[in-house]
Amino acid sequence: MVQILLFWQVCLGYRTDDTRIRSSRKHAQAEGLVYKFIPADLGDVHPNIVRMELIDKCGRQIVMSGCSVGVGAILLTEVNDYKVEITGQYPTLIVPHIDRPGFVARVAYLLAEEAINIAKMQTTRLSKGTEALMIIETGQQVDVRIVEKCNNIPGIQGCFALAPL
Repeated sequence: MVQILLFWQVCLGYRTDDTRIRSSRKHAQAEGLVYKFIPADLGDVHPNIVRMELIDKCGRQIVMSGCSVGVGAILLTEVNDYKVEITGQYPTLIVPHIDRPGFVARVAYLLAEEAINIAKMQTTRLSKGTEALMIIETGQQVDVRIVEKCNNIPGIQGCFALAPL
């Protein structure tokens, strides 16, 4: 049950005390969200872990893993094979990109143009010069325009934003 709640938190932005959780399947259908829950053995992992394979209307795919850590708090631990620590306390921009100089600066500049402050930032890469990932937690919500601007930068694909959970 905890895993399903985490899914609704990520996909619909519900908090753990949200009264809409009882009718979340109906809300998901109204939002056009198509989903299925498939029990799976993920190995020796946290007992409340959930793995989410999400595909948007444009066909972009993201795979995330996370768990409930108690008292309504969550921790996203993996995004597209990258180890991360996202608490969901802040609006978060997730930016997959090519590992080359300048991408961090370009995305930071886009946020500064919109007066969005960076609260916390993580960067990681699979190996030098290949694929990389930026996780940017912000002080303000990141809207779809900024996500689209990021995705229009050559070398960035599949950028998306998460609302605070």
